[in-house]
Order: sequence, then C-alpha cells, then structure tokens
Amino acid sequence: NERIAAQLFAITGGTPAYRTLARGGAPHDERSFARWVCSNPLSSSSPLFREAHYLLTEDLDVRDPLVYNSILSAAATGSTTRTAIATQVGRKVTDIAHHLSVLESTGYLPKVDDAFSTRKPRWHIADQIIRFDRAVMKPAWSRLSTTNDPAPTWELQQGAFRSQVLGPQFKDMCRDWVQSHADPSRFNAEAITRVAPAVVSMGGRDQAEIDVVVFGVVAGRTMLVSIGECKWSETVTPAHVARLERVRSRLGASGIDVSRTSLAFYSGQRRGTGVRGDTPAGLKHVDIAEIYGAPADSA
Repeated sequence: NERIAAQLFAITGGTPAYRTLARGGAPHDERSFARWVCSNPLSSSSPLFREAHYLLTEDLDVRDPLVYNSILSAAATGSTTRTAIATQVGRKVTDIAHHLSVLESTGYLPKVDDAFSTRKPRWHIADQIIRFDRAVMKPAWSRLSTTNDPAPTWELQQGAFRSQVLGPQFKDMCRDWVQSHADPSRFNAEAITRVAPAVVSMGGRDQAEIDVVVFGVVAGRTMLVSIGECKWSETVTPAHVARLERVRSRLGASGIDVSRTSLAFYSGQRRGTGVRGDTPAGLKHVDIAEIYGAPADSA
C-alpha cells in the first residue's frame, strides 16, 4: 500500500533504527496506521515519543535553544521564508540570521532556492520526525503527556498532519523522485539537471506556487522541461490544468523558453478517472504507484 508507506515515511523518514524502537507490526491500511501512530510517536510510553527532543538536545548544542526551537516550530507549521519565520518567532529578520545559518549548516533546516531566483529562498525541515513533533505533537503535548489513549488527540490533529506534515513531505518526495529516480524521457529530456519549487509572479500581487519545476537537457541545451503541482488527496481536474497553463504562459511572457515545457500533476492517489474533459497535449500524470516504482502510463 503506497499511501500507507508514504504516510509512514512522512513520520519516520525511513530511519532503520526506528524499526527496533517501534512497537507492533508495520501498518498495512488506514486503520492499522492509526493504531501504529497512537502506539508509537504519540504514546508517552514509547521510545519514539521524545525522539525529536533527544535528537535536538544531542546534536544541537547551542546557548539559545528557545529561539532555535521556535524557528523549527515556525518552519514546521508553514512559515518557510526568512520574513515569515522572523514574524512567527517575534524577532527581527536580522536577529535570526545566525540561528538560521546554524540550523542550515547542521542539516536541520536546509535552504531551498527558488527555481527561478536565488533571492527567494525557503527553509524546509529535513528530519521527518522533528517536523511531525513540531506540527502535530507540540500543540497537543500536555494532552499526550498525560493520557493513555492518544487516539482522540490523533483525530483532532488530522488536519495538521495532512497540511503541515504529509503535504510538504509528498512535495519533497515528488521532487526527489524526479531528480533521482524518474527516467528523463518521462519529461522528454536526455537528462534531468535541476528540480526545485518556485513562486511565480502572476502580475500585481498575485503569485502562484509551483511544487515541481524541472530543468533538463534537450538536444544539448538545458531547458525548462516541466512545471507541476502535487496533491496528496486530489485527482487532476481541468482547474488544475488551467492553472498550470496560466503559469506556463506567464513564464513564457517573462522571456523563459517554454516551448518544451510540459505540465505535470503528481497525485497521492492511484491513477483512476484522470482528467475530466479535454486533456491538453503534454500533460504528465504521475501517481503514487509510479513514484513507488510501477511502470508509467502513457500520459
């Protein structure tokens, strides 16, 4: 079950040592996954309950732990730009520059440059269990620390898990798949050279976030070969396609060669009904099964 595997990865990151720390067998469906979460990271008697705290205490030996922890919490809950992080932490941008540098150099908060600009970096939490701890566990820490039944808390935190843990992790997974595992011919390229997210100005104050921007070699030239959107629980619709088409047109108007730029939709669902209505030529529909190694369909 690829969806269960992806959700488990979003919490543990595939760390081999966690297999010996975790209690119970591997989950195989949504119900057993919920039981696994409640018996392991959300259970105060489990070794995984305080794993994120142990990691930060042992590896991040700093004088001002409160600020570092606040920055990680801000990044885990969606504040990923320098300004947004500073605002949530309650400090000036210049006051957190050193802290960001330390977190970046230690690998906890790597900087990710925008596909089209080095002036718009974002900081993303690298360790999955720390992201899960900050987004899901920290807001409910007092309840989790004093209960023998974390199931009600897990139900309450489902929204945070989907939007702040699973969503960002699925986007990371899709970018990693394109960069390291996909056949370049899937994007009509000879080689993939760079994969990154981007924020594209659509005019005025309007902006469009693009989850997967792919550059590749075509006929000996490095070109923009794909822009794509990732959705964990949605199937592709004409609205998704229309949005990507508008972004592609905007990029073309800005002077970027989009003559070989295909549109892509990465879905956490297995391929089913697909696009309802007319499908534009060049749409790449990548589902969770393909990300986990199944052969690609023609589209």
